[in-house]
Amino acid sequence: MEIRQAAEPVIRKLYPKTSHMELTLGILQNGNTQIIHLDPQQNESDETLTYPVGSICKTFTASLLAKYVSEGKADLIDPLSAYIRGLPDQYYPSLRRLAVHSSGYGGKPFTTVETLLRLANMNKPDGLLHVNPFRGTLDEEVMLKLIRETKLQDKEYKFEYSNLAYGILGYILGIIGGENYWDLMNDYAQNDLGLKDTMIGNVTLT
Repeated sequence: MEIRQAAEPVIRKLYPKTSHMELTLGILQNGNTQIIHLDPQQNESDETLTYPVGSICKTFTASLLAKYVSEGKADLIDPLSAYIRGLPDQYYPSLRRLAVHSSGYGGKPFTTVETLLRLANMNKPDGLLHVNPFRGTLDEEVMLKLIRETKLQDKEYKFEYSNLAYGILGYILGIIGGENYWDLMNDYAQNDLGLKDTMIGNVTLT
């Protein structure tokens, strides 16, 4: 039985309404590829598609950090201030604590009002309540301001998933690699890892 015939009833049952998501199922077996793609209009397609995968970029960021550690370019016990110069004399979390979400930088670094304003600005192209609240980027000036003004203790904080911590970590990797984060990660993913169809940011694949 073709994978399409076997999978479609299960997919329809699990996802009866696909008004806000797309689903792709791919099988590679004995050199043969079968793909099912369902879009919000319930259309099906076997064409090659490009779509965002969100926070999996954190996995790539941690992988690149591991590479730099193995090459002696970074040390997990180093505080972020060892790479970001000119910060006030105070405690800053280590690269390890940034990477494992125990740095103390929470998932919501802004006040409620600031968060609402940022969500509104991030989502303007697709309406105020776009389904992805993390769309957009944290600019360097705001990031450095948060680092300077957030007072933390030298301890292992309770795990809290933090986009800010990984934004800082990516910024530091750019400093180490001597490139901006986007170019650095695309080179790493496509050349070091051999993932030619994977990219970070707005990159057109050839």
